[in-house]
Amino acid sequence: MPIFPDPGECKMSTKINLILLSLSCFIVLASNANSVYGQAPSKEERIGFSEDFDKIEGWKTGEKNPLAGMEAKEGLGVFKTYIGSFMGSKPIEQTITLKPTSEAVKEYDMEIDLDKYKFLIAKIDEKSMFSILRINGKETEVAYTSGIISEDLAKLGFKGRKKLRIAIEIMNNGRELKIDYLRLASSLNDEEKKGLIVSPVRLYKENIQSHPYQKLEALYSRSARPLMENIIEEKFMFRDVGTGAVMWRVTGLPGDEGFSEEYDMWKPDGSGFYAKGSRHGYFDYKTNRWEQGGSVDPNPEYEVSYREKKGSVIFKARNHQNNKMEVVYDTPVKQGPGNNKGLIHGDKMVALIAGVELIVVDMKEQDKNKRIKTFPLGPDGAKGGGFSYDGKYFIYYSPFGSYGIVIVDLETGKVEKGSIFTFTHGMGGSPYSIMAYGGGSKLIVSEKADYGGNSHPGNELKVYGVYLDAVQTDYGGMTRDCRYGITNGTGGELAGQHVMFDATDPGTVLRLCNWRISRIQWNLFTKAIASPDYTKLVHLSDMLGNGNYYFCIMRLPDAPKELKASKQQGGVKLEWKIPERHAELKGYNIYKSNKSGNGFKRLNLKVISETAYLDTESGSETGFYMVAAEEYSGLEGFLSREASAGGLNGPVILHYEAEECEKTLPMREVLDGYASGYRSMRVTKVAEGEDSGSLTINPGIFKKGSYLIWARCKNASGGDGKFSLKVQGKETAVLKGVTGDWSWIKSTAEVSMSPGDKLLLVSNDDGLAVDKIVITNDNSYKPVGCDDRKGKPAAVLEFKASEVTANSVKLEWKPNMDSDLYYYSVYVSEKPDFSLDNETVLCSGEKTIALDWGIKSNTKYCYKVVAVDKRGNMSDPVTLEVKTSGLEIVTKDIESGKAKLSSSLKTGTTEGVNFVEFPKDAVSGNQSLTFDLDIIKDGSYYFWIENSPRQIGARTVKVLADGKDVGYWSAREPLRLGSAAEVKLEDARWFVERLSIAPNIWGNGVWKSYLNFNTGKHTLTIEFDEKKAGLTPLISKIWYSNDASFIPPGYNVQARFNKLKRQ
Repeated sequence: MPIFPDPGECKMSTKINLILLSLSCFIVLASNANSVYGQAPSKEERIGFSEDFDKIEGWKTGEKNPLAGMEAKEGLGVFKTYIGSFMGSKPIEQTITLKPTSEAVKEYDMEIDLDKYKFLIAKIDEKSMFSILRINGKETEVAYTSGIISEDLAKLGFKGRKKLRIAIEIMNNGRELKIDYLRLASSLNDEEKKGLIVSPVRLYKENIQSHPYQKLEALYSRSARPLMENIIEEKFMFRDVGTGAVMWRVTGLPGDEGFSEEYDMWKPDGSGFYAKGSRHGYFDYKTNRWEQGGSVDPNPEYEVSYREKKGSVIFKARNHQNNKMEVVYDTPVKQGPGNNKGLIHGDKMVALIAGVELIVVDMKEQDKNKRIKTFPLGPDGAKGGGFSYDGKYFIYYSPFGSYGIVIVDLETGKVEKGSIFTFTHGMGGSPYSIMAYGGGSKLIVSEKADYGGNSHPGNELKVYGVYLDAVQTDYGGMTRDCRYGITNGTGGELAGQHVMFDATDPGTVLRLCNWRISRIQWNLFTKAIASPDYTKLVHLSDMLGNGNYYFCIMRLPDAPKELKASKQQGGVKLEWKIPERHAELKGYNIYKSNKSGNGFKRLNLKVISETAYLDTESGSETGFYMVAAEEYSGLEGFLSREASAGGLNGPVILHYEAEECEKTLPMREVLDGYASGYRSMRVTKVAEGEDSGSLTINPGIFKKGSYLIWARCKNASGGDGKFSLKVQGKETAVLKGVTGDWSWIKSTAEVSMSPGDKLLLVSNDDGLAVDKIVITNDNSYKPVGCDDRKGKPAAVLEFKASEVTANSVKLEWKPNMDSDLYYYSVYVSEKPDFSLDNETVLCSGEKTIALDWGIKSNTKYCYKVVAVDKRGNMSDPVTLEVKTSGLEIVTKDIESGKAKLSSSLKTGTTEGVNFVEFPKDAVSGNQSLTFDLDIIKDGSYYFWIENSPRQIGARTVKVLADGKDVGYWSAREPLRLGSAAEVKLEDARWFVERLSIAPNIWGNGVWKSYLNFNTGKHTLTIEFDEKKAGLTPLISKIWYSNDASFIPPGYNVQARFNKLKRQ
């Protein structure tokens, strides 16, 4: 067996890195041997393999995607890179075009005993890019940062005697990677132990269910209904089919609404949000209505604009004397290669003119002659752009779509190459991010790691977690306190889910909800944005046809702390402390009962803004109180612990949320929409050696005595689970017989506790979960539901149909007068006996009016309405049966070949579909096809069209009725992600969709899905722009009907999601 010196003691030149050492090296090795995890030093040789890079012989790089060079220099392996790209771009002076990464590979002939020499050690001297080291094709993590890094290969599945193939994948960012040595050892010395990578964990198998449209059957069947601008209620509440999370659709206007990942969506205090890509604008929770506008900050301090004046960039600052924005600097700009960008950091405004210059306007500079600086940039263009965390540098990618990083010193204009340590999207934040590293691990990346083009990141990069399963994720971000990272899963166990990584524990990966979006364009993508206190996750979905905003409720707001009740002259004074996370806090609600644990009612009519309250009601001195925080959004949080001016000395029923308790692993947090606070704690074993997990409750009881313990439990494993109950380290009772879904389990015996005692719940049963714990000395009490401290709201009154037509029903009811009313939900079915769930929900909101439209004529519908309070309690439903009026239905279809065609239009057939096209060789002038309509009954007529779009920029055409302009219709996107490529005839994708008409080509203004005609002969014309010849949609057929519920054959609301040529 080859023997090698201890790292740092004897570094010897070797041809193949496998030689025998001299006796002197044996002596050094023996005297410096180190233990493995505290075991006694081994007498055997510690180093079994070493690549010391005294020579570069044997290392190879690919011919098609090579490194820029490799050499051994001053005892280091130096690997040089070109600049690579994921879009085929390259610097002007670079002769070859490269992929994002290249590889250096070396194969070794001698077998190594990986059972003995199981520790991989790397010493990286300089690193300014992503790099990953693979042994025999399997990823390791030792090349993630600079310094001495070690990893236990046995935990990654390496074993047996193997020949080695070492491959180093290196990002092509135009810089160098320098490696001192790579080694395999049987044990680690103290220095190597400091760099030992964390043990791997596995992703817990959650078996998250999914469904193409969340089982929203009633709404899915109505997804083809005519578009409506003035929708009475766009919102509806439902449950995610996989996690049970409470979900809200919050927008539903005609057309797509979408957003990019780079914009401020939320007001910092959560009092409103900006729906980018929507005609709604900004929703203000304070006024509870939409406001026109395009920013959560209607009064910005500074502004950089390229759009206000064509060919110029304008810098503005607010004049606080008149509160108006005034021009500071206005200069013409040239368009170079790439994207121009305008950004603000503190008092600095920056305009990146791609491939030309960087303009800096520093408003802190008092001397106006020195305020504006212009720095020339290289000619290679730019993509993206942003500031270093302290605003000293501006950083961007160059060329466009490449991994070359350019940093510009905003004081001096000095331009240097920057660093990039991760390969793809991740969960970005400040002061650190969680980013993907290879296919099985993630890094914590400090915002200081790449500062100034740093090539010695060291501890500014840390391994967050190594996973034994593929962890495939994409876009995301950190919560504002960096407690969690939120992203979307793209494959494997996390596929199709928005997920949340706990920054303190890689084994805690909360599944939030399913995502379902076509990715047909960049603004309809799997991006998501959390609210300031991350109680809500905003994402997009076009599962019901158009892109809309959806909220996922991730957790409830925190409870107020340390509630105290004291007798005062005139009543009882309540005082409490602000919740831990309170960025979105609007105020507080007070709940009172004449007994502990039951019968609580809200006292205040309006939200209380102070952290104190005086209850002047009679009998207040014997009352029991709780306080809950409320967000501007209306979402109410956890209830505080009980307080009473008379003390908690009598019978008490005390509730404790499991997620608020102290925990020890493997007790981990889980999102469960059917838990009382949408979270529970579960024994979740994901790492080798994990055993029992525990929860610690500090009950704060006032009186020594015997207490029954109730716990709401669930057992994912399906077995017979058990919690041990311990006080002062001794088991006093157990909770056993936990099987299946949520149920209340009572302790086998009473537990004796005194003031100051803590209660521990301990279990070794993997999959055993607890939602809530109740401690009571009332033996007659038995908990019901997830929280029985408050009753349900009153049912609504005078539920009626105020207007009924052939295709619509308008519903109304009297307002519920409960002080803590949150919203109403309406459900619908054609069957009188139905459940209130996803399948039947119609709409939800604060209004006492609802409209069901686009439904069948002469049909009986059954409606149910419920009131829901701030605690999530639902009233008894009130039921109403309504029959729509009759309609003499007129429906006709016309093949495009039967229309009147302009001279340049041609007919054709592809795969059995007849069509009309506007060919490229057409003569000049707009071209049209005109359909003759035979209207036999006065009324509103709804049009459908079968078409195949060919190019995204030419999918909008003019529509005329009886020769008069009525607006514009836009076909679906022909390709994904906004591609401007032309679809060839043999690749035609056919869509059947409503001929929904917008008043202009931009889709602004009021849309309509029908045209009004009197009995007689009429025409409908589709007009093509002569400039778009050869690119406009192919037209196959139209339908028209006076029945708003008519759906022609071939319609598919989720046509965007598939690649079928014809639906």
